Amino acid sequence: MKIRERGVKPQSSIYFHTPNEVDRKLFLFPTSCGHYFCDAQYRVYRERYLKYLILYVQDGQGYVYVNKHKTPLFKGDVFLLDCYNHHVYGTESGLEMEILWVHFDGMMADNYFKTITRGANCTVLSPRDTQNIYNNLYNIYEQFHEKKAVSEILNNKYIVNILTDFLLDNSGFSDRKDTIRDDLLAYITDNIQLPLKLEELAERASPTTNA
Repeated sequence: MKIRERGVKPQSSIYFHTPNEVDRKLFLFPTSCGHYFCDAQYRVYRERYLKYLILYVQDGQGYVYVNKHKTPLFKGDVFLLDCYNHHVYGTESGLEMEILWVHFDGMMADNYFKTITRGANCTVLSPRDTQNIYNNLYNIYEQFHEKKAVSEILNNKYIVNILTDFLLDNSGFSDRKDTIRDDLLAYITDNIQLPLKLEELAERASPTTNA
């Protein structure tokens, strides 16, 4: 679907999605996704949008406000943003930016966000370990862009993969990130039928050690 939005070039695309009631209660799910080519006039300024956002900068330069402070964005950066509250992001003056993004929600979305951000309204990750996030974002986007059958189960997996990377980035175990991520995802998969608590997942991502 093409969209006409200030600062968004014509070759950009956006897709909307509404899962059924059962899936809304069970999974994390995308509500919209897109691939934007933005010019220097792109700026999002909202009081409230009722969604969470994961945005990956494929090229160019932009910014996002984190707790009222302007944080620059560069190629390879990705951020997780609470759109339920006032939020601002866009391109830097005189520059352009290419972005891949997904708005998502779900019963556990709020708990994930609060656990990851620890009270902030946004978390930004640097390029070091963001390729996996890009791959998962693209897997979601590709279903809609290529008109494939949309899988709520797979989309839940892709979003959980991304949020797990955010959890691990905040854990202080960067050298063990791949191993911890695989163990955490295996645990979630094995116990998907249980009411998993975010505090428990965070503890598994960042286990404490006794002196």
